[in-house]
Amino acid sequence: MAKAKKNNEEIRLKASEMTWEGAQRLAAVIVQDAVEEYREYSKKLKALKWKAKNGLIKKDRKYQELLERLKGQIYINKRFFFSRTCSLICTLDPNWIVETIDEEVKRYDPSRSFK
Repeated sequence: MAKAKKNNEEIRLKASEMTWEGAQRLAAVIVQDAVEEYREYSKKLKALKWKAKNGLIKKDRKYQELLERLKGQIYINKRFFFSRTCSLICTLDPNWIVETIDEEVKRYDPSRSFK
């Protein structure tokens, strides 16, 4: 539940006190956070694979666990974009969201952080 601060006191807002604009802003932040997480985890996954391919890290159990964890986080975010919840709070096409981020990640060059 949303909280507001007033004179160093926390005041809980009731759902009935939320304005339409406030609800829209909240929805936008929720979707934006999911987009940022999807982008971040996708780039981390690409960087991890690049490091393993170039011999900077071993493909050991720790690598496999991190690889699976990143894939799991990507899956969770992708699943959110196609969820009923997301369709209720966002009018963007989930395919467009995923394709746009995936295109950005394709252009991402993990080697640039080592130059």
